[in-house]
Amino acid sequence: MYKEYFIWVLGVVLVVAVSYGYYQQREIQQRYVGLSESQEKLDSLRGHVESLRTQVQQTELQVKKMETDPLEIEAAIRRDIRKIGFNEMVFEVKDKPENVQVNTEAVKDDVNDGVLEGE
Repeated sequence: MYKEYFIWVLGVVLVVAVSYGYYQQREIQQRYVGLSESQEKLDSLRGHVESLRTQVQQTELQVKKMETDPLEIEAAIRRDIRKIGFNEMVFEVKDKPENVQVNTEAVKDDVNDGVLEGE
């Protein structure tokens, strides 16, 4: 009875020892960590590829629209080449500077003195 028990315990110990040796030799833990990192990078790259595919689809739709829609063609020509049509005038609108202050009293004095009325 003890002999059979001893053989079973010795077998289990041998299996554990061989498994531990195999684990150490194959560096399973480091390989698992490397695999996990690779999977995370792969998932990140897949997301990036999907966003690029979406951008490509949007660009293809825009190109099709530019090829078929005359208003889009005209708008692209006006925007990129800065062309204007016959008898058109271009006005450049600039934002008002923020730090400009007008002295209304001086303007009123100039008007009253005839400076702005043609002197």
